[in-house]
Amino acid sequence: MGASTLAPGLAPGLAIGLLVALGAPHDAGFLQDPAAVAGQERPLPAAERAAIDLWESGQRLAAIEALASARSEGAVADPAAATERLGTWLMRVHRYSGALEALESLGAAADRLRGEALYALTRYDEALRYLDPADPDHVLLRVDAFEALGRLEEAGAELERAGAVLGAEDPRLASFEGRRLAREGRFAEAEERFRVALASNPIDQRARFGLGRALLQLGQREEGMAVLAEHRLFVPLIDALEFAGQSLDLAPFHAPNHAALGDAQLAVGLLDAAEASYLRATELATDDEASPVALRLARFLEEQRTRPVDAIAALQRAFERVRDVRLAVRAGDVALRCGRADLARTWFERGLELRPGDAVIESRLAAARDREQP
Repeated sequence: MGASTLAPGLAPGLAIGLLVALGAPHDAGFLQDPAAVAGQERPLPAAERAAIDLWESGQRLAAIEALASARSEGAVADPAAATERLGTWLMRVHRYSGALEALESLGAAADRLRGEALYALTRYDEALRYLDPADPDHVLLRVDAFEALGRLEEAGAELERAGAVLGAEDPRLASFEGRRLAREGRFAEAEERFRVALASNPIDQRARFGLGRALLQLGQREEGMAVLAEHRLFVPLIDALEFAGQSLDLAPFHAPNHAALGDAQLAVGLLDAAEASYLRATELATDDEASPVALRLARFLEEQRTRPVDAIAALQRAFERVRDVRLAVRAGDVALRCGRADLARTWFERGLELRPGDAVIESRLAAARDREQP
């Protein structure tokens, strides 16, 4: 089976929605051609091949409908493999109940996916029957499920097992360890573990909440209240991040979805992830999408990365493609702010070529010329 989509340590049941944000692919192991048998490949039926082509082109819901239809009509090379693929695809687009239904016929062969789907649906007691305690992708889900069910003694025992499976220094353990220590009244030790958790995963809301409560218990009221206020601030930001990730799962080659994910990642401080999302958006953008995507990337590079030269380069690449006056003006503004009045003048002149007589651009051009004076 492929790597788990689930990311424990955020909130009970919340994990698959942050798949893209945390970079845990779920396709691995499922998208191989099921017609490959003992090293021999045989052609897939046309209907099944068409469904896979739809999926690989990013038309996720259409692919699911096509594969379900092909399976029901017997137009698949290997019914079990097609069913497994269908269940995986449904998981990828957050249709967990549909995945469970699709996987019913597979029995134990689908237990991994079945456990993950039940966990995502917050059906923790049932999920525990299928989540494998020896699986590195599942062991923390089991701890999380026991906690959610209030079975804290079992959660503690499972956490010990997780340390053996993952290694005692795995930072993913820290948030769970902090909660266990806090339950035992060991707040100084809990504080340290929560800080480790947040250093590793800055969107771990339960670690943030636990840190705030631990600080209050330790008499550090001012910092504790500040951390709890930050926790409240993050709630809608995490929701936005989850929504952006889900939208991208539905349309992974849609440039605005990548840009929206970048915005959401930026809002919670995931700067490296945000930059990667903005860059991917520029790669995928159509001519109509090129300008708004480039403007967002340029703002990010200038304001968050302090890389104005790279910001101007991003704007120039887009301008060479679509010659949008907004790109020229923004490039001029960035150049002027970083002390390149000569370059700013060039960009504002390009802007006036596209929009002759524009008073706003003319005023910017005048400012650039004034700055060029010795």
